[in-house]
Amino acid sequence: MDVFNWARGRHEFWWKYLLTNMKCAPGMKISTPTIEFTVKKSGYAGTAGYEGCTYNTNYLIETKENFDSTIAHEICHVFVARLQWHSRNIQRVKGGHGPLWFYTYNIVCGFDKQKYHSYGAPKLTEEAKLLKKYKKLQELLTKSATDEGC
Repeated sequence: MDVFNWARGRHEFWWKYLLTNMKCAPGMKISTPTIEFTVKKSGYAGTAGYEGCTYNTNYLIETKENFDSTIAHEICHVFVARLQWHSRNIQRVKGGHGPLWFYTYNIVCGFDKQKYHSYGAPKLTEEAKLLKKYKKLQELLTKSATDEGC
């Protein structure tokens, strides 16, 4: 799907943008964070950790370009997590929306501090339902092939 290529491109754009406009800690991992897509019915538009981001396919498909703020939001979490991991001078804030995250998201990336990635009630779009069925079919075919010794 074209929307996934768009999301991958924006994911990489925001990572490079932060690397260009922020100072990195010595030894900080600067490789582009991993990207995954989930098809679960969830209220979360995205999640992030030290290694990478997971984006909710339901909201990505439904909101398209408006999802850019979510991608930037999650990339800022990864950047701050990596920065904090490699710099003892930076205070770690539980929950992830501390002053450094606000600075990267609001000032560096230029998003409104009040605009988070909340898109309403959890849902499962028709496209996501099809993706779920496709993934399940792939798993069954893979399992069947390994069971038969292919």
